[in-house]
Amino acid sequence: MAHVDVADLDRLTLTARGVERLFGVRRDRVSAAVRAGELPGYRLGKRNYLILCRDVSAWLERHRVQPADPARVVDKVLRREARTGVNQAAP
Repeated sequence: MAHVDVADLDRLTLTARGVERLFGVRRDRVSAAVRAGELPGYRLGKRNYLILCRDVSAWLERHRVQPADPARVVDKVLRREARTGVNQAAP
């Protein structure tokens, strides 16, 4: 694989298949995001798109899920157990 300078990432373009290979996002999901206007892209023919790498990174960042606060998770489990009378940790 050729060396890519970080400064070149702003200009790097990928197809939906390239996004799938590089970022691990299924190609059909990438195409659907472009069609829905969630992810900017350029149409190449009938069914393929050209997408800027920086746009993919921004799109993924917008969909990032933050880890849950452990205290909130424990509180939620305890409330559920109190409500149902079931101890989920017991065998």
